[in-house]
Amino acid sequence: MESYTIKVKAFETNSQGNPLIRALVPGITPDTNNPFPIPLNLTPEQGMRLDTSVTEYDATLVRGALRKDQHGNLKTGQYPDHFFYEVAMFDGIVNDAVMARGDSAPAPTPSAPRSQPVASGPQASTSSPDAREMVYRRQTGVNCASTLIAPLASEFESPEDMYQRLIELSERIVGYLSTGKADGLVDALIQDGASVTSVVEKEPVYDYPEPPKRLTTAAFEEYVGKAGWSWDDVTQWLGGLDPIDWISQEKARTYKSALKVCKDMAVELGLEPPIEFREIVSEA
Repeated sequence: MESYTIKVKAFETNSQGNPLIRALVPGITPDTNNPFPIPLNLTPEQGMRLDTSVTEYDATLVRGALRKDQHGNLKTGQYPDHFFYEVAMFDGIVNDAVMARGDSAPAPTPSAPRSQPVASGPQASTSSPDAREMVYRRQTGVNCASTLIAPLASEFESPEDMYQRLIELSERIVGYLSTGKADGLVDALIQDGASVTSVVEKEPVYDYPEPPKRLTTAAFEEYVGKAGWSWDDVTQWLGGLDPIDWISQEKARTYKSALKVCKDMAVELGLEPPIEFREIVSEA
């Protein structure tokens, strides 16, 4: 976890409707003539600090998972910009969850992704990073369990019974957060005659539509426009080259391969296709 003075190059919104910025970060983004900004998701509270007339902000970042290259393979981790980064603090506004993860995680090496923090045992000091991580996980477990239990309040004979079931479900959720293994989380809700009254459906996953089989210059430009990409983005994704120049560098390159590079980069950066220009990849 390190603090930086970042330079914002673009103000956007992510798929959850929260603020997303693309920024140049000293020591992370390459020091070149045309550096590529990294995406940083903000909380709504952090986003209230944004001012489109201001481009420099102080931020504390936590290194996350490895990003993928244009072929869908994980990057090597050889360079800092091979990773995603989470914002623990932005212009003085703290994201407690990310800050807790940053406090509990060991500093990652440049050649490998960060390892997950290991939860401490009951004997750990309450001031240790591992203990703070477990407090955060228990809070998350209680919050999630409360949301699931609340609609079933009338099914319990007493507040004590409801409390016991809340703790049981919370512990199962904490176990999943700690180990990644699900152990019948919903089972705790349907014991003793309780029933699940509603199911939250996941939103469908969208992707950019397949391009025409035969792509001309005009068809390529039309696709770029419908996808909502700027021409600056396209040239940056193609290594700073105009599509024609990019294609001419290798015999096998075509407008279709150039468009695939752009699509892969857009997906990697979390860009969403416009409503009128998308197709459903999967549904819940």
